[in-house]
Amino acid sequence: MEKSQYTIKVLEKAIRILDCYTHGENSFTLDEITKRTKLSKPTVFRILKTLEQNGFLRYTKTDETYRLGLRLLDLGSIVYTSSPVRKPASKHLDHLSETLKYTILVGVILDGQFMYIDKREMGNGLKLPAYLGARRRPEDNALGMILLAHMEEELREEILKEGIKEKGLKKAEARLAKITERLTEARIRGYYIEHGEFIDGISSIAVPIWGHGNKVVAALGVSLPTKNTDGIQIDAIIRELIHTSNLISEEIKNSTH
Repeated sequence: MEKSQYTIKVLEKAIRILDCYTHGENSFTLDEITKRTKLSKPTVFRILKTLEQNGFLRYTKTDETYRLGLRLLDLGSIVYTSSPVRKPASKHLDHLSETLKYTILVGVILDGQFMYIDKREMGNGLKLPAYLGARRRPEDNALGMILLAHMEEELREEILKEGIKEKGLKKAEARLAKITERLTEARIRGYYIEHGEFIDGISSIAVPIWGHGNKVVAALGVSLPTKNTDGIQIDAIIRELIHTSNLISEEIKNSTH
C-alpha cells in the first residue's frame, strides 16, 4: 500500500502544524508556524483559521498567537477513558500509592513511542516530568524498558535502532548490544530497575502488566529518591509492584475483549 494513494495532502499539512505543539512550546504566531512547517504562509493561514473555527485551535488577539483548543482536550479524554488498562488499574493504583507513598506510573508503547497513561503523585515534593499522553522514546525510562524487554525481538531492535539514529549516537551496534543485554536481564528477573539512569537522584522500578493471551499490554512503575533505596525497601517495593501488577492483569484477562 503506497502512502501517496491514500493520504490527503491538506490533512498532512494540518497535522504538521499540530505537531509543532509540545508541553514546552504551546503557542505560536502565524510567522512562527510558517517557519517551522516550511509551508507557504497563505496555506498555513487557511489551515489555522479552519482549525480555529472547529475548536482545535484558539487565537489570542493580544499577542496574535494560536494555542491548542478544547476540542483536542475532548478527544484526548476519550482516548484516556477508553484505555483497556486504565479502568482495571485505577483502584489498584490508589492503593499502591497509599502503600508506597511514592509516584506511581502506568505506561504503554504505541507505534514505537512510549507514553504515560495514568499516574498517582504523593505530596512529598517529588514531581516528575511524566506528562500523560506525551510521546517519548521507550528506552528513555524504566517503564518503556520493561515493555521493550517483553517485545518481539525484531520489533524491539527496530525501535532501538530508530532511537539511536534520532539521537545521532555513535557506536550504534555496541549501544544496541548493551541495551539488549539489560533488557534480557530485566525479562529474566521480571522487573527493570535503575538508579539515576534517566533523571539524576531518582530511581525507578517497573514491571509488566499482562493482558489477554498472556501478552504484555502495559507497564507499572514507581519512582522515588535514590537516597531512599536501601536493599530492604527495594525488595518490599518490588513485591508490592508485582502483586499489584498481578491484580491488574487478572482484571484485564477476566474482562470482555
